[in-house]
This record gives sequence, structure tokens and C-alpha cells, in this order.
Amino acid sequence: MDLFGIGPLNLLLILGVLLLVFGPDRLPEMAARAGKLVRDLRSYASEVTGEFGGEIAEIQQHFNGVQNDLRGFGNDLQSTSADVGNTVRDATAGLNDTPSPVATLNEPPPAVPASDKVVPLTGNAPRPRIDDYKPPS
Repeated sequence: MDLFGIGPLNLLLILGVLLLVFGPDRLPEMAARAGKLVRDLRSYASEVTGEFGGEIAEIQQHFNGVQNDLRGFGNDLQSTSADVGNTVRDATAGLNDTPSPVATLNEPPPAVPASDKVVPLTGNAPRPRIDDYKPPS
């Protein structure tokens, strides 16, 4: 049996030295003081442990609440995403696969008859009016 890494023979040697230093009259008083010191240290350690345990429990409870909130947000986000996906799928289901001819920005505008063109006074070539643009059908 080792106490703090001290074997029984070493413990007897320490007790013998203490007996010689303090004498037989003061040794019981010193043992009582040492016992009181150990009892006070244990009491203080359990008090500090209890205080930290309470704080840690409070922090853990707060953390669990935040974690549950985040899980709820994640579930809401997943259900909303699924709803949006279903809505888009339903909306695109009615469309046919053949695209309708729509003019793009890279295509030139359709030709306009010369009588509808505005002739500027600057001598430059006439340009079609914006109102005359008709998308190809």
C-alpha cells in the first residue's frame, strides 16, 4: 500500500523523525492540525467542484438549447427547400420541351420597311425606331 508514492517503511521513518522533532507531547496536537487541514482542503475542493459543476451544467444546458434551435432551423430549411423544389418541378412539368423562338440580344433586329424609317438631318444612315421592333414569330 503506497500513500502518495510513499511506502510503509518510508512512512514509519517520517513518523519517527516527526516524533524526534516535535516530541511526544506536541505530536498529537500536530496530527490534529494536519487532520483539520486535510478536512478543510477536502471541503474547499468539493465546494469548488460543486460550483464549477453548476456553472458547467448551466453552460451545457445553454449549449443544448442552441443546438436544438439549430437543428430546428436545419429541419425548417430542408422542408422549405423540398417545398420549393416541388413547386418548381410542378411549374416546369407543364412546359413543353420545344423552345419558342425568342429574339436574343445577339440577333439583329428585323428589317423595317424604308417608309417607316426616320431620316436624321445629320446625313447619317437612317436607323429604325424602337417602337418598330417586332420579335420574330
